[in-house]
Amino acid sequence: MVELTALTISVACTNLDMEGARRHIRSAVAAGATRDEILCVIKMASVMAIGFWSYIVSPFDRGASGRS
Repeated sequence: MVELTALTISVACTNLDMEGARRHIRSAVAAGATRDEILCVIKMASVMAIGFWSYIVSPFDRGASGRS
């Protein structure tokens, strides 16, 4: 479903377009998406953000603490 993909982009940590997220949630519901599907998409975007930031911060953390 296109609206769930658009919702993922709207809630991604690099975008955080809350008005766009609301619009895409409404459109996804109108297209037949369930509450669980919408929450799953939002959760997946959150997990991707956590993984991204842990990947970015990790090299800096090792350098700052003196560990290799």
